[in-house]
This record gives sequence, C-alpha cells and structure tokens, in this order.
Amino acid sequence: MRIKKLITILLLSGLTAINMCSCDKNSKEITTSEVMEDNIEVVNENIVTGNRFVVLNDDSEIQMDEDGSFIYYRTKEEYDGDYYKGTYEAYHGQEAVDKVVSLEQYGITEEEIDRVIDSTIESGYRLGDVSGQNSMFYMLENYTGEKYSNAETYDVDKDVFYCIILHNDILYMDGKEEEIEHDTVYIGYYIEEVGMIDLLNIGTANSAVWILQ
Repeated sequence: MRIKKLITILLLSGLTAINMCSCDKNSKEITTSEVMEDNIEVVNENIVTGNRFVVLNDDSEIQMDEDGSFIYYRTKEEYDGDYYKGTYEAYHGQEAVDKVVSLEQYGITEEEIDRVIDSTIESGYRLGDVSGQNSMFYMLENYTGEKYSNAETYDVDKDVFYCIILHNDILYMDGKEEEIEHDTVYIGYYIEEVGMIDLLNIGTANSAVWILQ
C-alpha cells in the first residue's frame, strides 16, 4: 500500500509540474516510427526491442535483443564484468497502459495514467516529469556535452508511453553465476529529440534514464 501511494503521488506530481509550466512547447511531433538522426531505426515500432542503452544513473549498460532476451552490464563497456541477464517485455501506447493496470500489486489505475498522459499531451513534457530526477540535466550535459533546461518542453503522445519489464534470471558477480527470480518494472516516456527514455521503477520509486546508443 505504501508503494502504491508513493507511485500515485509521483505520477500526480508530474501532472502538477506540467500544469504549472507556462513555457511554449517544442513544435516537433514525436513518433516512434521515424528513423533517428544518427541512423538508428526503431525496430518493430518499439524503441526498446533490438537496441542498446546506457543508464545514466549508475553508468551501466543494457542490451535488449530482438529475441526478447537482455543483458544488463553493471558498468558500461565492461563486458567481462558483473551483469544481470534474463528476458524482457516492452510495451508502448495503450498496450503499456493496459499492462501497468494488469499488475494489480502496484494498484495503479488506468484513470491515473490517462490523466497524466492527457495533461502531458496538452501542456508538453519536461525532462524529469516522470522520474522526478532533478540531477538529470547535469547527467545529460556530462554525457552529451550539450545544455538542457527544465524550462524546455517536448511534444509527446500516448504512443511514446512505455512499460518495460525485466525478468532477471541470472546474476553474474565476482566470476560466479547465480540463478535469481526478480522482476523490475519501469514506466515512462521516450523523448526522441533527446534520444532517451525517462523511466520510473514502480517497485522502488527509483528513477532510470536510458540513453539510446
């Protein structure tokens, strides 16, 4: 119950922050069917499947293979180091909303999600609205060398709302593999202009910023 309340507060705080913003929206429409500027093409109309991401929060790296498997390196580019691996599910649009609602243990309703999405569509999305990550701008600037502002807004729609579930099966640490059974569930938006997915772990309320490689 405590986690459910916390997630609801975070969702609705994103709604409040959006409604308080009086900035003009970026005019570019975001769609997941376009080819990225650096020639990375969306696979199966889903930005997750078949792509690789750097996770800014802890400088880790995750490879999401087209066969539905993943490997999560705990340090980016250290492919002989510690990792998690398993299978994953990735949904976007209405399918993502339906999947989150079906996870009854979190107690998130379709009405709560739709309210936030509708308001975001109307007012524009600001980086960190889902994850609440105030340090995101510094992480992005350090990683890309570009400047970002929480005053800038981006156009989004329901199609770029994501639910990603990692079914962690194996943990490799200190040269040993251990079988585990642990799921991690993320929700958030894909922001094409930045090439990132701004995510919230709905089991722990921790943020995760995935940068498309």
